[in-house]
Amino acid sequence: MGAELSSSTAESSSKLEQEYIYNLQQQVYLQELELKYVKQQKASNTFDASTSEPVEASLHNIKGTYKHMETDFAKRLEQEEARQSELREEALRAVMHEKRAHAEKTKVVEELARVREQFSSQRQELTAEVVGLQRELEKCFLHEKTLRTELEQASAQLKDLRTFSDGADAQACQRERERGSALMSAGHD
Repeated sequence: MGAELSSSTAESSSKLEQEYIYNLQQQVYLQELELKYVKQQKASNTFDASTSEPVEASLHNIKGTYKHMETDFAKRLEQEEARQSELREEALRAVMHEKRAHAEKTKVVEELARVREQFSSQRQELTAEVVGLQRELEKCFLHEKTLRTELEQASAQLKDLRTFSDGADAQACQRERERGSALMSAGHD
């Protein structure tokens, strides 16, 4: 945008300079004509008051035109300079805005990189924690399976022992009955 602005400013400045040069050339041409006319009048030595008056009037008109052109040019030059000053200020504001935007963008990009790094670090920590918990859970499942197997074996042994104990109790009762019957039969004899 700054390049376009300076290009536009340079272009208008160049046009103004060309117009000023053209006006000066016109003034020089008119003064040369006046000088030529005056020389012709002096050469003919017929320079009298009646011919001098239109020359004076022409000279006065030329000077008035020149003053008017000079005033117009000064006003236009002042306007162009004011316009150039405004454009420079606008360009400077645009450059400052661009710098602030760039600095803000850089700051946001750095913050984003920091947040991404922090997120990545936390994600790695959580992944490691999840893996650790999964391993611990697998160990618990294995320990539970081992305990169930041991419980089933102990239950089977207990059942076997109860069966054996019940059988032994029954045999002992049977023997005691037999002994009690034998004693009773021996006591009767």
